[in-house]
Amino acid sequence: MGGGGPFALLEQILDALDRSSVAYAIGGSVAGSFAGEPRSTVDVDVAVEIGPADLDRVLTALPPDLLGLGDDLHRALAEATP
Repeated sequence: MGGGGPFALLEQILDALDRSSVAYAIGGSVAGSFAGEPRSTVDVDVAVEIGPADLDRVLTALPPDLLGLGDDLHRALAEATP
């Protein structure tokens, strides 16, 4: 994956979600730090509300170096969908 650290990667992922009109929420120490409680760790949790039709839009919007996630995401979504 490209340089720029975890925040650059997070920005790319959130940009793809925004362009795909997919709802998401951010948690983890990154969110806590923005809320005013600085943390020594740099982890981020991104909860995404996504369905099968949304996933292809998101994968198309992701940077090319993240496209390898597609198979895993399709499989996880299929297992989670009743």
